[in-house]
Order: sequence, then structure tokens, then C-alpha cells
Amino acid sequence: ALHGRLARRDLFGGAPGATLHVVLLTREDAPALLEDGAGGLFSAETNVLYCDEELGPPGDGASVLVHEFTHALHF
Repeated sequence: ALHGRLARRDLFGGAPGATLHVVLLTREDAPALLEDGAGGLFSAETNVLYCDEELGPPGDGASVLVHEFTHALHF
């Protein structure tokens, strides 16, 4: 939460204008939406952040969510 507030303040100039939805994809559903090797993606058209429920490599899960959240802050 702190990372998001600081990034929004320092890099993006304000709060997002719309609600951001986060979808955790099951292992079975993720390949249909995510490219090989991608742990997540952000759709600016729908304002939805999609992440594999595994959230990336072991020990690195939070960074996938933070990375995609940073994309969301650009819109």
C-alpha cells in the first residue's frame, strides 16, 4: 500500500480515476490470457489487472503484482 501511495504521488500525479479490479487466474486459466512467461497483465480498456494465482516465481510473487499495478497507475 505504501509503495502505491508513494508511486502515485511521485510518479503519476494523482489517484486513479476509476476502480481497479484485480483478477487472480488459476493455473488452468492463466495460459489462455497470459503470454508464455508472463505473470500478469493490465488491461487499460477494462481497468482490470490479471495475475497468475502463483504470482510468479517462488519468493518473487509480490513483484508481479506491484509491476502490473504500476502499469495501472499510468492510466
